[in-house]
Amino acid sequence: MNGNWFQRYLLPGFIFQSAVIAGAYGSGRELSAFFLDHGPLGGLLGMAVTTVIFSVVLAVAFEFSRLFQLYDYRSFFKKLLGRAWPLYEILYVLQMILVISVVGAAAGDIVRDTFGIPAFAGIIGIMTMIAALVFYGTPAVERFLAVWSIVLFATYIAFLGWNLIQNGDVIATNLRSVPVNDGWAGSGLAYSGYNMAIIPAILFCVRHLQKRSDAITAGILGGPITMLPAMLFFVAMIGQYDAIVAAGDDGMLPVTILLNALQGAGFFIYLFPIVLFG
Repeated sequence: MNGNWFQRYLLPGFIFQSAVIAGAYGSGRELSAFFLDHGPLGGLLGMAVTTVIFSVVLAVAFEFSRLFQLYDYRSFFKKLLGRAWPLYEILYVLQMILVISVVGAAAGDIVRDTFGIPAFAGIIGIMTMIAALVFYGTPAVERFLAVWSIVLFATYIAFLGWNLIQNGDVIATNLRSVPVNDGWAGSGLAYSGYNMAIIPAILFCVRHLQKRSDAITAGILGGPITMLPAMLFFVAMIGQYDAIVAAGDDGMLPVTILLNALQGAGFFIYLFPIVLFG
C-alpha cells in the first residue's frame, strides 16, 4: 500500500480510533452505559448513528484544519471561536483529565482482574506509555498508533470470532428476542458528542491532507474505522447480555466478563489487555 495514500485517507481515522478506544469503549464500560440499555439491536442502531455523526464532523473538522493549516487544538479554536477560544481551553483540559483518568482506571482494573497485580501498576504503566509517546513526538505517535490500530482490528475480529464460535446461538437469540428500547438515537448522538473533544488533539495528522477531497474522504472513513471495533465488541457483549446488565456500572468490567467466559482461551485472556492498552 502506498504510504502517502495511507497517510491521507486512513491514518486520521486510525489515530482517532485509537484515542476513542483508549479513552472510551476499550473496556466495554461505556458501550454498556450508552447502548446496552436499548437492547442488543437498539445498541447497534445507536452505534450506527454515532458512526454517521463521526464521519460528518471529522470531514468538516479535517477540511477546516487543512484549509487554514491549523494542526493543533489552540490554533484550531482561535480560528473557530475567535476571542472566546480560552473557554474551550478550560473545557479541553478538563476533558483530557477525564479521559486520562478513565484510561488509567480501566487499565488498573483490567491488570488487577487479569494478572492479579495491584491496579496502580496498570495506571502507572499506561501513564508511562503516554509520556513516552509525547516525549518522542508526532512521528512516533503516528507510527505507533497506525500500526497498533491494525493490530487492534485483528484482535477485535479474533475476539468476536471466538465469541461467535462459543456463544453464537445466544447472540442470535438475544438479537431476536430482546426488545429495542426507545432512545437509541439520542444515545448515539450523546456518545458522539462526548467524544468530540478528542478531535482537536489529533489534528497533527491533517498535515498529510493535500486537497479537499482528501479531508472529506478521510473524515467519512474515520467514522466506520472508529466504530467498527466497537460494534464487533458489542456483538460479543450480546452473548453475555444478562451477566453484563446484572453487573451494572459499578460491577465487573464487560471485557473481564467476556474474557472469563471464554473457554480454552487462556493465552487470549492475557493477550487482549496487552493489545487493548498497547
